[in-house]
Parts: sequence; structure tokens; C-alpha cells
Amino acid sequence: MTHPSLSWIDPGRFAALVVGATTDPQAQVSARAFRLPPPERGTLTRTPTAVPQPLRSPAKVPARGPAKEPHGGGQPELAEFVAPAAPLTQRLEAFVEWLGQGLVVRATFIADEHGLPVIEGKADADHIAISASFMALLRQIREATGAPKAGRVYLALDDNGVLHLVEVNTPWGRYGVGLIAELPLRSHVLATIQRGLESAFGEGNE
Repeated sequence: MTHPSLSWIDPGRFAALVVGATTDPQAQVSARAFRLPPPERGTLTRTPTAVPQPLRSPAKVPARGPAKEPHGGGQPELAEFVAPAAPLTQRLEAFVEWLGQGLVVRATFIADEHGLPVIEGKADADHIAISASFMALLRQIREATGAPKAGRVYLALDDNGVLHLVEVNTPWGRYGVGLIAELPLRSHVLATIQRGLESAFGEGNE
């Protein structure tokens, strides 16, 4: 005997038979689910897809301005000192005046290597004594290391000022110019001061 295929069985009738033939609640639920009406003809079900979102533009980074110059960058440049054709005292006075016009300093003085002042300016005795100690130290360094004959050094003071000493060799011995400024002076400014002091002590009408 040939058994017909089950594909001809009506789904609704088959579900009713399953519900009547079992008391298993899970089976009855499955049977009821089997009787869900099929979707209408001509309609298609589609799983919704994600709507593409526009790409976000990267955040704009503000452009950086020019780097700020460190302290001391606003110091004026010094022109070369030209010593007048005058006696030594007047040349040194002209040199000190040139410093006052080109730099903002609290005090300026000129002293020899023993601390004896040639021009005191507004400096006190302690600052002039320190300059003598500086020149003695520079002499010891030169003798020990063979460093250049003239040196430059500075020292921070307690009142936030800075004491600079620039020394030179002259026909009359070693002399130094001391300057008290608000901030350390740049190296090339100190070199210009050194050349100017050499010029002031140079040949002239004594």
C-alpha cells in the first residue's frame, strides 16, 4: 500500500489534531503557533537595515600663534660703542652713559681687580667688593684651565636683581664693569659691552 505524501494535509486541520491528541502545554503552544496565518500575497517582509549616518568632520584644532620669546627677549640691542677722542676719564664716562642709554639697569660701575672704583655710579660698596671677588675667581680659573684672558659672570641678588661683571685687560691692568639689571643679559649683549669697555680703555688723549 502506497502512503500519500503529507504535503497535501491542510495545516489548520493538522494543528487541530495535534492539540486534541496531547495534553502537553508546550506542544499545544507549538500547535497554535503553527496556525498563524501566512502573510498576504504580494507582500515581502524585510529586516530593516541601519540607515547610514554621515561621517563627522574632525574637530578643528585652533592654530597656534607664534611662540613667545623667553624673558630677556625684549631687551634692546646694543650698537657698538665708539670711544670719543678724549682723556681716559671722559671715555669711561661716555661708556657708562652709552650703557644707560642702551640698557635698563639699576646701577653701573667700573672697578679694578682689587675692588678700587674708577666710576661708582649708583652701586654700593658691597657690589663693588663682589666684583673684586669675581675677578679673583676668574683669574684662578684662567691659571688652572687656560681659559680666555677676560671673562664674564653674573650673580642673582636677593632683591631679584642680577649683578653682571664683565672684565677686560688694559695697559693699566685688569678692570671690570659691573651692571645690576632686572634679568640676566644675553651673552652677545655682554660681548658687546666687553668690546665697548676695551675701546674705552684703548688709545686716546690722556
